[in-house]
Amino acid sequence: MFKIAICDNDEFYSNKINSIVSDYMKEHQLEYDIDIYNSGDEFVRLGINMSQYNIIFLDIEMDGLNGIQTAQMLREYCSDSFIIFVTAYAEYSLQGYSVDTLRYIIKNNSMLKEAIEESLNTICKKLKYNLKLYTYDFKEGIQKINLEKIFYIESMSHNLIFHILTEQGEELYTLRGSLKDYDAEYSDRGFVRIHQSFLVNCRYIKKIKYNYILLKNDKELPVSKAKYKAVKQKYISYKGNI
Repeated sequence: MFKIAICDNDEFYSNKINSIVSDYMKEHQLEYDIDIYNSGDEFVRLGINMSQYNIIFLDIEMDGLNGIQTAQMLREYCSDSFIIFVTAYAEYSLQGYSVDTLRYIIKNNSMLKEAIEESLNTICKKLKYNLKLYTYDFKEGIQKINLEKIFYIESMSHNLIFHILTEQGEELYTLRGSLKDYDAEYSDRGFVRIHQSFLVNCRYIKKIKYNYILLKNDKELPVSKAKYKAVKQKYISYKGNI
């Protein structure tokens, strides 16, 4: 999940950034949570809890602590969060490099939406999030789905059951097909074949035991003895690349 903070004393731009980011996340079916702070002072009162956010949109000209000072205090707790300055003043751009800012965006730019979306695209690539939507002709109807939303695919009686993460929980969709075909296509996209009947998204694996895996929703799926070693290696490799 993306944890996002917007820190700006201008309510108009806070709401505008919130709207642009929310639309982007929904369009790409990415999980997210956004919190808004009205000043740098309010944000830094979180202390070490500032590090919970992996994306921070910061205004520079704020009463009290300005954006540069706020970013400097954030960096005391967290070095790997992505800072994006969104401000009305271009003259501060060089100062942004001292806190390793990702982007410097001018508020009154007519391309504000495009600039924010480009920043989010860059972050998703760095974090290896998949932005592509795949079209599936399920028995329940055609759906466009981000691979990040697939818990696992189950093979049963010549049918494939897709277990999909949605805002309502887990939903099931079915189509005719062979798990072997999806194994070949999705093996380099973070999926691992744990059993002849299950292809699992490594993103949702919580724990691997000798004969089963535990998913993040606490569901257990069997791991075949012949695949255990390969499954463990694939999962370790996946964790090392995110």
